Amino acid sequence: NIGAILSLVGFKNAAIVALDISASPLEKARAHFGRTVFGFPTEYIEGDALALPFDKDSFDLVTTHLFMTHIADQYKNQIMAEAGRVLKHDREFVDEEIVVPPGTDLKRYKWFYETLAKEFPGTAEQKAKVGQYMVELGSYSKFYPYGSENALLAGMNSNGFEVCLSGQKRRPLYVGTYADLYQISAKKA
Repeated sequence: NIGAILSLVGFKNAAIVALDISASPLEKARAHFGRTVFGFPTEYIEGDALALPFDKDSFDLVTTHLFMTHIADQYKNQIMAEAGRVLKHDREFVDEEIVVPPGTDLKRYKWFYETLAKEFPGTAEQKAKVGQYMVELGSYSKFYPYGSENALLAGMNSNGFEVCLSGQKRRPLYVGTYADLYQISAKKA
């Protein structure tokens, strides 16, 4: 996604660094994309978001997508501190995150991922296939979604970010239960 976005907004001289704690997803991404994504040089690094293997002030942009939802609450603040450490002054952390109401049945929460597939470009059959795949992925993971908008903002603000939440969407988690999906732009102050 980041390669497509960089291309669409007109970046010419960007480079992408993809990070994962496990080698397997990086190997799959490397096999699929190779050394460039949408023409941007891409490097694949195995590393831990709790202790990023990068120098201070080394990135113009840090981005994740529904990542913090898979991070236990006690580690979220440390991850935001690491994102702030590697970002240059006045640069941004961009993300999309979920806020779910307290008491949500997290075993049923995996169906939320099916709603993401509805925005997938393609035929109804392709969307259904992606939806099934997303539900399967969701059933393997542990989820630690934010319980409120204030909780979402707290960790970012406490780590020196000026946060803007936009693009709020209400998504069904399962029958009768909804989550809020936020677009986050957090500038390092």
